[in-house]
Amino acid sequence: KISYKSMVEIPLHYLIGTVMFIDMVFIMALATIDIRKKREKKKQEFVSFVIATRNSENILEKTIGNIYSSVSDFELYVVNDASTDNTKEILENLKAKYNFYLINNKKNKGKSASINQIIPKMKRKIIIIMDDDLLLTKKAFDDMLVRLENPKVAGVSCPYKTFNQGVLPSMQQVEYNFLRLFQGCHNVYSAVHIWGGCMAVKREHFEKVGGFTKNAITEDTDLALKLNK
Repeated sequence: KISYKSMVEIPLHYLIGTVMFIDMVFIMALATIDIRKKREKKKQEFVSFVIATRNSENILEKTIGNIYSSVSDFELYVVNDASTDNTKEILENLKAKYNFYLINNKKNKGKSASINQIIPKMKRKIIIIMDDDLLLTKKAFDDMLVRLENPKVAGVSCPYKTFNQGVLPSMQQVEYNFLRLFQGCHNVYSAVHIWGGCMAVKREHFEKVGGFTKNAITEDTDLALKLNK
């Protein structure tokens, strides 16, 4: 009998590194395909914006004003979820200026319940759900709508860019960039989840899955799972 020793030895960390590199190249290729895919906007779809807010007196004027300066032909619903600061007074002043729909919750209900309660009042086919500290760009708005023209697409969301400067915001931006890359890769079939800070959902599908799950810790991921199902 003759025994042979292994002629090639590959340390485990080299093997793992190689697999991860190949995986990243594959992900970047699929994400690039999604970004470069040509999508032509065929029609103008009017939308309903909804913002649920609580104790955000310092940012609401910028957020709401940005919507009116970037988008036309829409309706806006703002839910004040029992704020304890000056949010209510600020929203009432902004309502006099912009004439949007304002709902003041007497008790704190949370984001999911606050949004679910006003969906039946909306008149448009597409709902855009935004956080109260987000500035939506015209480019992102147009991209969401053109993607929703695909009858197979029920909801889309946007990546974010942080406004704050410093170490922690920079680390947060790295996280956002990785999420954007992985979600763009998933778009070849269907994204696993959508970002709750800014999402556009076809109203018929949002209602069909029962809206947000009230007690879900991450209502955006939960909604995406229900839409995929």
